[in-house]
Amino acid sequence: LLVAGDSAGGNLALAACLKARDTEYEGFAEGVRGAAGMLLVYPCTSRQLITLPGGSYEQFANGYGLTRDQAAWMWRMYTGLDTTAELDTESARYAAPLDARSPLHLLPPTYVLLADKDILYDDGMQLVGRMRAAGVHCTVDEVRNTLHGSFSARSRDSHAWELYMLKAAAWALRATAVAAEN
Repeated sequence: LLVAGDSAGGNLALAACLKARDTEYEGFAEGVRGAAGMLLVYPCTSRQLITLPGGSYEQFANGYGLTRDQAAWMWRMYTGLDTTAELDTESARYAAPLDARSPLHLLPPTYVLLADKDILYDDGMQLVGRMRAAGVHCTVDEVRNTLHGSFSARSRDSHAWELYMLKAAAWALRATAVAAEN
């Protein structure tokens, strides 16, 4: 089993693995340990929409596909709250794991694939750092000169789409082969 998603789907994939880790489901005894890996493509994991000066939210706020204003609107649609409003702790740990400082231990091996010209770039790198610090085997890669949405928008940039697919497929094959050996 591979769990995967891009952008908000990356958020949902991460949330699903966190929830599986935190909950024992009848008939799903393996929990998150049953997953061979997690593929997160430019995952959206923070509602704060801020980075250090010169960071991705500032540098790519406008004119690079997904804008900061669009991201704020999407978070409002997802949570029902403005990005400055507090989420309750239980909701935040799954909806915005970077903001909630959710523990990221005991997750499956993860591949984070980023667009280098995306407001979510810094969030992705922060997630990778936190996962590695928690002991999760986490690989990060990027597709150069691409924007947010290139993974799922073949018609926008077929070359970038092919690069994403090749990288994702190669990782998925490795992850499932390793899982099959264990």
